[in-house]
Amino acid sequence: MTPSTRKVIRQYYVYCALFGTWFASGIWIFFARKYATDTAIGFFDAASFAVALLAEIPSGVLADRIGRRKTVIIGTLIYGVGYTMWGLSISRWMMAVSFIVYWVGGSFVSGADEAMIFEYLKSKGHEDLWQRISVNRFLITRVSLILSIFFGGLMYNVYGRLPFLARGFTFFLMLIPLYWLRSVDAHQPQRQEKSNFIADIKTGTRELLSAKIVWVLPLYLMVQGIGFTVFTSGILRPILFAYSGISLHNISSFVALTTLISVTFLFVSSRYFKKSFFRLRTIFLLAITMIVGFLLNIPHNTFVAIAGLALVTLAAYSLSPLLSNAINTTIGSRYRATTLSAANFCENILYVVLAPIVGYLSTKGSINNIIYLCSGMVLIGLLSSLYLHIKAHV
Repeated sequence: MTPSTRKVIRQYYVYCALFGTWFASGIWIFFARKYATDTAIGFFDAASFAVALLAEIPSGVLADRIGRRKTVIIGTLIYGVGYTMWGLSISRWMMAVSFIVYWVGGSFVSGADEAMIFEYLKSKGHEDLWQRISVNRFLITRVSLILSIFFGGLMYNVYGRLPFLARGFTFFLMLIPLYWLRSVDAHQPQRQEKSNFIADIKTGTRELLSAKIVWVLPLYLMVQGIGFTVFTSGILRPILFAYSGISLHNISSFVALTTLISVTFLFVSSRYFKKSFFRLRTIFLLAITMIVGFLLNIPHNTFVAIAGLALVTLAAYSLSPLLSNAINTTIGSRYRATTLSAANFCENILYVVLAPIVGYLSTKGSINNIIYLCSGMVLIGLLSSLYLHIKAHV
């Protein structure tokens, strides 16, 4: 590996460390409840995801056309504006607009940042490094998440808006390593100028439907769609926290602890079980773990519920780099960002439907039914993926 490649990788890791600083992750719903009910928050969240989904795949095509780094810079700026607006919100409608703004920013970043580095490595003949870099990326962002959530809880106790403003600032700070990464722009595939934008969307999305990789679709739609989007990013996790009896002051510490468990799992697995870590059975085992974790939240027992929440966190966070790696090592280069954006679209679309339901059930004081629903959908996704994989290899 050349010194310039090592430098690019280090710069990318700095970007990842800053990206992981979600200071408000553990306490955001308590701030939002000052201005809206859980039902309203669920609708706001669903609406913002819906708007972001409309931008998801087109933003991937834009990344393939104008450059992945440039698209990530655009998304980072929008992200920062949205989070800063959230911290400055003084009404439910200002908060709703901030939701939409920062999720639109997320649609520009998702897929493009991975494609940016993978394409650079491939151009240098080092695409075999992606598996290790993907895991390191995950570990770095989660360590940052652990630290930022802990300090975010302290910030919230000092001044409720501070975690949101701090997160907005780190988004703007991310522009520094992105500027350093300008050398990756010279290593992106050349596109035909006469290609049609809509045709690019169709072609890039079709890559995800090919027999060799289509088995990941049910996992993105239902397993990650439930575990990662609804649980780790949406309103279900903080609602389950309250349901399980975890106090406000302990939530940030708990999120940090459960995230640390997933980081430890990935670290041990990647270092000592390299040959089997990315095999299909690991992915399916994590999906089963997610089902068990949700079901453990049914008994109204704090200790059992905490164990369940930890299992869901472990499964959701650990599946993310595995599925990403499966796509990156299978699809072609030309439409990489578009295809990854299509996968993220599938991951997020379920939340548009479930967020209002979760918020409504929380307002009514009934959460067991949504836990049963989540567990059932994860099981359907798991069985569907198994079927498609077996069908493709028979």
